[in-house]
Amino acid sequence: MNSRFVTVYDQTDDVLRFALMEKKGNGRNYKVQAAEVDRIRKRPNTTVAVGNYITTNAFDRWLKEIDRVQDDVHVRFVHTKYMLIDPLGSKPIVIVGSANFSKASTDTNDENMLVIEDNDAVSDIYLVEFMRLFSHYAFRESLTFKKSNKPADILRRKHLKEDHSWIDGDGGNSGYFVQGFDRALRRLYFSGQ
Repeated sequence: MNSRFVTVYDQTDDVLRFALMEKKGNGRNYKVQAAEVDRIRKRPNTTVAVGNYITTNAFDRWLKEIDRVQDDVHVRFVHTKYMLIDPLGSKPIVIVGSANFSKASTDTNDENMLVIEDNDAVSDIYLVEFMRLFSHYAFRESLTFKKSNKPADILRRKHLKEDHSWIDGDGGNSGYFVQGFDRALRRLYFSGQ
């Protein structure tokens, strides 16, 4: 994640933020980059999903081993590149193009971007596709830490709710009705409140 975006995502406020990432980092800076993503995930208003394999049997493991001819593949899961700013608001902004929002793509590579403002139809289409992809990859990633009780894994799966007790208000246990929690922010934003 470009350091400019880390600065924005690394804020605790009433702005709901989602990030869908191919991976948490790469190369020799992987540990530092992954630590930034893990720190961002701790924010109550930020939810991150990262691409991951689903392995249910030996055949899936075999497919994972042969899914690429070479090991240095950069994209295995998510290759869409767009940003939505207040997509359900009165002045939605969609930014889409070839840039990966990485340092190289924003500083040195030749990339293109299209900025679409105040177009509800375009914003709605991109939001639906983003939420579809986000839910899919959040689920995939959750399978790797679902049963873990480590504090870091509990934070990573904060966007999952395994039952529907939240419908009855559940006394605030799920966070859907607790001010400042990501679930409460999502409930308010997506319901138009």
